[in-house]
Amino acid sequence: MRPASMGPDMRRGTLDSLTDVRGVRVGSAEDASGSTGVTVVTFDRPVQAAAEVRGGAPGTYHTDALGPLGRFGWLSALFLSGGSSYGLDASRGIRRALWERGEGSPIFGRAPKVIGISGAILFDLGRQDPGTVDYDALGYRATRTASRRPVIQGSVGAGAGAKVAKLLGPGRSSRGGLGSASLSIGGHGHLGVLVVANSVGFLQDPLSGSLIASPRASRGGALTWEGVWKECSRRPFVGSTERGTTLAIVVTDLALPRLSLFRLAAYAHDGIARVVVPAHTSTDGDTVFVASTGGIGRRDPTPRDETRDARSFRTVDALAVPCLELIRVSLLRAVQGAPPSPDPGRESDSRGKSPAQVVSGGRRSEA
Repeated sequence: MRPASMGPDMRRGTLDSLTDVRGVRVGSAEDASGSTGVTVVTFDRPVQAAAEVRGGAPGTYHTDALGPLGRFGWLSALFLSGGSSYGLDASRGIRRALWERGEGSPIFGRAPKVIGISGAILFDLGRQDPGTVDYDALGYRATRTASRRPVIQGSVGAGAGAKVAKLLGPGRSSRGGLGSASLSIGGHGHLGVLVVANSVGFLQDPLSGSLIASPRASRGGALTWEGVWKECSRRPFVGSTERGTTLAIVVTDLALPRLSLFRLAAYAHDGIARVVVPAHTSTDGDTVFVASTGGIGRRDPTPRDETRDARSFRTVDALAVPCLELIRVSLLRAVQGAPPSPDPGRESDSRGKSPAQVVSGGRRSEA
């Protein structure tokens, strides 16, 4: 663990995505229509993790164990899925794929092995019949194709059917999606973020104050700030009838104890609230997962007794502003599309697209 003295020497990661973090792989899969999908983050060895839910309508899997009172917060994978509650079926395919690879840890030091998985879903129903989508198979495929290559961003994986800015009704929403970014922390490790933007609220860039994704005007085009306020003031707020969610996975390879992971989750939620307006509504399922791969070399992934180590809290506080920035960048990329990859010659996902592809009008296109 590096104390707060690690200083401000931070720069963009080599891949500028979650896969810069040591011990992390990311995979995505979409259904045939491209209107829903699953994104999986796998770890080379079981890692400590924490989760914090602030939305009023979450859909989660195995998050109680990742709470402050949970004892077995060790995971082999995290997943984000479309399909609302149907998307929870992705956990079965993910576990099956990990079992085939020999993953898992003995509970209480004895067989059989148990594979720890946690995740969250988002509401993207309406474009497909959810009963016809095999989320089990999507979870399996996303896990089998997970890699250390740059994360494909935009309308992919769990972000395939995502929409944002629904507070004036679904017919006036904007495209959401999946985004990712990372920072190298003074040469001592990395901090990476992956988000899926599917919020009721609209998106702003807190640095410029400009609207990035707003409701569409009734006659076409995006509303300005003035238009948003006028519309909201003269008509009932309909966001309460819409379903949304902002989901985030934050991972570092600094060796942070579990208490510090919860602090980092709070910073990530702060980052969401800076960009999404309004965030954490009664019909959003805003959920943040945080994990540390810093202890990935330990042979026995058994939770240790936690202490309020002053150095640990100084370290996690030093990550506050970087975390806010990565959430901002990832959310903007989710709705604007991914920038060209630093490694355009390699394959990117299960459908063989190049990382140099960006999102244009909700579809992938060559950069």
